[in-house]
Amino acid sequence: MGKSNREILENCLSQLEKKEREILTLKELLESQSKKAMMGGMLDAIAHQWNQPLGVISLYSKMLLNDYEYGDINREYLQHYESKIDLQIDYLTETLQEFRDFFRPTKQRENFSVQSVIKSVLLIMQDTIKGSQITVNIDKEEDFHIFGIKNEFKHVLINILSNAKDIFIERKITKREINVKITKENGYNIIYIRDNGGGIPEYVIDRIFELNFTTKSERGGTGVGLYLTKEIAEKMKGEMGVRNFEDGAEFSICFKAE
Repeated sequence: MGKSNREILENCLSQLEKKEREILTLKELLESQSKKAMMGGMLDAIAHQWNQPLGVISLYSKMLLNDYEYGDINREYLQHYESKIDLQIDYLTETLQEFRDFFRPTKQRENFSVQSVIKSVLLIMQDTIKGSQITVNIDKEEDFHIFGIKNEFKHVLINILSNAKDIFIERKITKREINVKITKENGYNIIYIRDNGGGIPEYVIDRIFELNFTTKSERGGTGVGLYLTKEIAEKMKGEMGVRNFEDGAEFSICFKAE
């Protein structure tokens, strides 16, 4: 005796639910792998960014000891060095807080300023940007707010900036520039991120947001980064685009203005 229409429908729904669970599990796994890979690089960045201020504090402490032995210390002298050391400590504290916020696995949704997130990302990536001799220019015509998970949006920006850095190194670009522009156009709030790395080959550009598509397989690429970047942006009701512009690639993240 054949199955009834109801049984067939229930079986189809059951299979769809199973597939949906499998897709969600895969996405969670990909996100976890991407974050773990990024975490290793970020821990190196923390160590590098702390080296200089810790070295400065160490130098000041030695100078204080030497000057004490020569009798050159008075209250004004101590206040001068106290302010210098406080500046270094403030920088260490700010950097640590940014990294703690980045790694903290919060899923809290909130309204956040795009400018504040860009500032945070540039602080997190400061060592990478300086070490790779990249100039980042920020054009803040309009600030706007996004509703979503702030840390996830940081991943979006970090992925795009990291890809630009990799292209600069791979193609041996000497004058390395990334231009970030926040603007409003035709009822949309838009973030443009443009580099001068030579652009994306035309046969690749239409596929770079696809899952498992990568041009970095020989260097350990997984094809996860830009796919997840697009997924996160869409989850926050944003649209991602990319095009070649002048001497490089331009990524755009668009949000309908409220």
